[in-house]
Amino acid sequence: MVGEDMPVLSAQEEARRKVARLVTDYQALTPAQTKTYHEAKTKQGFVHPLFRCLGWDFDNVGEVAPEEKASKGRVDYAFKLKGVSRFYLEVKHLKADLDDAEENYLYLLGLLQSRLMDFCFRRLSAPFRGDFRSANRQFIEPLPIRRIDFSDPTDREMHDDLVALVQTMLHLHRELHQIPTERTEARHEIERQMKHTDEAIDTIVYDLYRLNKGEKETIDTAASGLSS
Repeated sequence: MVGEDMPVLSAQEEARRKVARLVTDYQALTPAQTKTYHEAKTKQGFVHPLFRCLGWDFDNVGEVAPEEKASKGRVDYAFKLKGVSRFYLEVKHLKADLDDAEENYLYLLGLLQSRLMDFCFRRLSAPFRGDFRSANRQFIEPLPIRRIDFSDPTDREMHDDLVALVQTMLHLHRELHQIPTERTEARHEIERQMKHTDEAIDTIVYDLYRLNKGEKETIDTAASGLSS
């Protein structure tokens, strides 16, 4: 039974916590542990939990089809909406060199945690009682994810800066959880740093999407209304 002093999380917040926990678990792996994560173990330990957080049903082959044929052969998974493949996923073992891969997964996490994406999500999703919203795939899939042009030095720099800020935020979350509740000054200092990091993430995301002053003010005003 949930205690009276325990906050009730929305589906979106619960999904965010689960994703953040997966990232933390991944970052906590030692080099020796990483070597044990072959492809199948990577799927079970990280891939399936991540996409289940986002509402995908791995037990439904009409939604997540394994070993699907694609233009260049077969991929591990095809993710479908209404029977149409929307994107493909190829899983590698954790020690694989992904330097030539596309966007870092922390880049995506940074976008999803930003004010801009929350603003978009609230306009795509339907609220339940108490303004709770379900972070299911039909509301996540239409989000305008900004792809990075790695041949553009400015794009690459913003990508790397955003990834670094997300790493900082995850580190701060771990620090906060380790500080006893009675150490209020120490906790307030970490919370201050988290707020500053959040603001820096929003600034980079605004720049990535080339928002003008009026658009930024609209999003900031909406976010302020939610927190008041």
